[in-house]
Amino acid sequence: MSKLTFDQQCALKSIICDYLHGEDIDIANVRLVSLCTKYKASCIDLYKSLLIKSNDPFLLDILSILNLSPQNSTVKTLISNSNNFYELLNRLEYDGHHQLEYFLTLVDKAKPPKNWAAIFALGAIFTAGTGTFLHYSKNALNNIESWFSNVFPKTMHWLGKTLSVLRNLSALGTIYNSIMLALSWKHALSKSARTNTSKFRSLVFQTLQYGLAITAYTITCLGSGALALPIGLLFVLSSAMDVFKSIYFLIQSQKSLEKLGTPNPSTASWATQADYVRANNLHHRSIQSMLLKLTAALMITVAVCICKFAPPTALIMGSCYGFITLIKLAQSAFSKVIKERFARSLQNNISDITSEENPNPQSQTKALARLQIEWEKYKQDRAELLDERTKLEVGRAKLESDQANLKVKVTQYKSNISFFNNNTKTTPSSSAAQQATSKPTLQRSQPESDLHQKSTSAKDTEQLTLMG
Repeated sequence: MSKLTFDQQCALKSIICDYLHGEDIDIANVRLVSLCTKYKASCIDLYKSLLIKSNDPFLLDILSILNLSPQNSTVKTLISNSNNFYELLNRLEYDGHHQLEYFLTLVDKAKPPKNWAAIFALGAIFTAGTGTFLHYSKNALNNIESWFSNVFPKTMHWLGKTLSVLRNLSALGTIYNSIMLALSWKHALSKSARTNTSKFRSLVFQTLQYGLAITAYTITCLGSGALALPIGLLFVLSSAMDVFKSIYFLIQSQKSLEKLGTPNPSTASWATQADYVRANNLHHRSIQSMLLKLTAALMITVAVCICKFAPPTALIMGSCYGFITLIKLAQSAFSKVIKERFARSLQNNISDITSEENPNPQSQTKALARLQIEWEKYKQDRAELLDERTKLEVGRAKLESDQANLKVKVTQYKSNISFFNNNTKTTPSSSAAQQATSKPTLQRSQPESDLHQKSTSAKDTEQLTLMG
């Protein structure tokens, strides 16, 4: 995924602020899906690409809506531990701001549309290939079945016994609850935003709830199929753990609501009124959830009592297994309905506060964000200019040092030249004195050579005369 531009980042952040201000859930969902389709990425990836900056105006706006102070030590720790906006939203939701719970559900579901044409084309090709293979290899399935029967006879025999009429529903119940337990563990441990206390509390409740149900279904599956009293008590305890969990959260929501107190609309701030609306909504939702789970637990108890005191016929036991399984599925479905209904009610109530006292300042927030970006760019450019200035000053100091070294070398060169000139002047004067002392010697020796020449010539004349 390519890096998002400033306007694209503002569009994603503004959806969060608008939702917290009470925007309708359907509108928020449409905006999220449209962005996923436009950028061809899931909303989870989009929000993970938004990095956290402590001075981000959108971040400050979110904290202000949730009535949180950026100077609070807990809030600072929460922000510093979050690498992106997706982690921040999860941490805020686990910290007790349940309005973000349904928004995170929308974010998790928002994905770009699938290419159904390619999927159908591949399915058609696969179907045609499979049909062609079976047409020309009619005995292939029989061969595969006989091979499994020969290699794994015990496995096939166990599967045949397991899929009997009385044990069918119990095996399915064991598989279903095992999958739900594994998913609950994965969900609790994979959420790095949750605190260790929150993870431990969730794991204890989920493990006890699903563990008791798995134990009951497993004993029934491995036994004769009869729903004995201990097995029925395990089913009841499994539902009771869910009820205890709901009662615990109901008490917590009641304490939070009493701590806030009823605000005065004429004097209380918008954030204070919004906090009270959220706490009141959570309290009523907790009551509904507790009643739903209590009803499911009572109905399961009734089913156990019927199986205990009624004649142990296949029809009654199969009906009880089916009834318990359907109660579990219905409870899960109604729980989702309750969460959605109260989430829509919360948005409407907060929207009423927004329309009266606190108009949505998204244009101002975007302008502040743009100014913040420009300010960051200015500081970056200023830092680069200061860096260049430092480099120029270092170069200037080096140049001055080289210039000083050059002056020293020039001074030394001049002194060498002057010394050479002085030596040159002294050498010609000494040679002239030597020439002056040698000239009289030459003058004195000249007459002697003339006399010698004259005597030599006289002797030669005499010899010539005698010969003549």
